[in-house]
Amino acid sequence: MAEEKPDELLRAAVEAVEALARRATVPLIVEKGEEGESVGTGTLFAVKEDHFIITAEHVGRYIDSYGLGVPCGPDRQEIWFLGSGVVARTERYDVAVYRIDDPESIAQLKQGWEFLGLDNVCVDAPTDIETNFFLHGYPTKLSPKIDSAIRATPVALVTTLYTGPTDNFPIASRSYDPRVDLLLNHRVRAIDPGGREVDVLELKGISGCSVWTVAPPHDWNARRLWNARQAAKIVAVETSIRASEWMRCTRWWVVLEAIRSLRTSERDLCFEAAP
Repeated sequence: MAEEKPDELLRAAVEAVEALARRATVPLIVEKGEEGESVGTGTLFAVKEDHFIITAEHVGRYIDSYGLGVPCGPDRQEIWFLGSGVVARTERYDVAVYRIDDPESIAQLKQGWEFLGLDNVCVDAPTDIETNFFLHGYPTKLSPKIDSAIRATPVALVTTLYTGPTDNFPIASRSYDPRVDLLLNHRVRAIDPGGREVDVLELKGISGCSVWTVAPPHDWNARRLWNARQAAKIVAVETSIRASEWMRCTRWWVVLEAIRSLRTSERDLCFEAAP
């Protein structure tokens, strides 16, 4: 295989993540009276017969007060409010997993979206400071309410590991824990659905989105041709931001524990080995 240039690899990685993420990353909508708002981002997952939405715990709190809606249908225009389900949440690590138990809600979601599986996940995030990380979410500023519908517009974000100070970490009285926390630079490149770089000054609304990496060719199994889509894996969930400094993300093993607590079957969960 001919050696690819860094820009070509980055472009292939962005396209690979977008091809997967845009099918399974949903804006989460709440309605307060007659007002609607996009309050966060979630990722659809299926494990055997169980179906889940993964998001941040502070977004999941809306389930109790207002319920969460997702644009559904073939054109993703109708807001469908999820029916019965069970939530596993960890406030300490700001992760929530909602198990969707209503068959009609699952069917509605499948009309416009797809559910990812555990083969799209890797629990070991890269530690190389030059590694690119990719996020796909729905900033509230880009999701206005037009007439009776919310037109949620996704944006792809590209960033790297945060390498600044981590002492006196000021979030919910919990200090930085490298076993749990994945810290990324808040300074990001933002790319719209047309592939153009755009300015996104405020990232409110992306909370709960998945964090992806794409293993480069030199980390790929020598017996297999490099394939960006197969190399793209989710490694964490974005949970909070300090503007101009960092994005705090919770590693996916925490999500896995929450999923285990909600499984209707006792069968083990297995991950595809990382390339």
